[in-house]
Amino acid sequence: MIQGFRKNIVILFAVMFLVLPLAANDLEDLRTTMESKVEEILKTLKDPKLLQCEQDMKISKLADGMFDYELMAKLSIGKRNWRKFSASQRKEFIDLFVIRMKESYTQKAHLLSDEKVTVGDAVQVKPNRVYLTVLIHGSKNNTDIKYKYYKDRSGKWLIYDVEIAKISILQTYRAQFAEVLSSKSVEELLHELKNPKTKKISS
Repeated sequence: MIQGFRKNIVILFAVMFLVLPLAANDLEDLRTTMESKVEEILKTLKDPKLLQCEQDMKISKLADGMFDYELMAKLSIGKRNWRKFSASQRKEFIDLFVIRMKESYTQKAHLLSDEKVTVGDAVQVKPNRVYLTVLIHGSKNNTDIKYKYYKDRSGKWLIYDVEIAKISILQTYRAQFAEVLSSKSVEELLHELKNPKTKKISS
């Protein structure tokens, strides 16, 4: 039994030494990628030649590949309510959610135009979970944005949630969607998402 225990310890340390260098490289890659994205966004916002619609389009493209929008959509609904959706409703909801997320991302990006932004280190909180904090230095207050990453089956790190001043976007959406679905149908929820003028769901 003791020999078996020692053998497991040896295997554990061997695996740790094999994994840690890769994890360190992943963490640095995430940080440098985020720094590059932030620099491009700030550069885009300060480009006087670009109209706002052109800025929004460019910022949206910069965000592509960083977020797992489909997973975020599913998590924002929750397993119990997700079962209420038909296959076609699920597809429609994901498409609408992606549009909403991209609009929200570009709107919030414009708030950075006159601010100093610092990208912190990526911190591995679990084997397949990493948090990366971006600090916005305001004239009066600082705001921290925490990006939460997970590693998908292909080995790519993608964002599945964002916390702004310690408030989770996913938890906020989940509470709002749950409130709507507690008294309305899935079709009514989709209708609210499709009609910005009448929707009660905030970004």
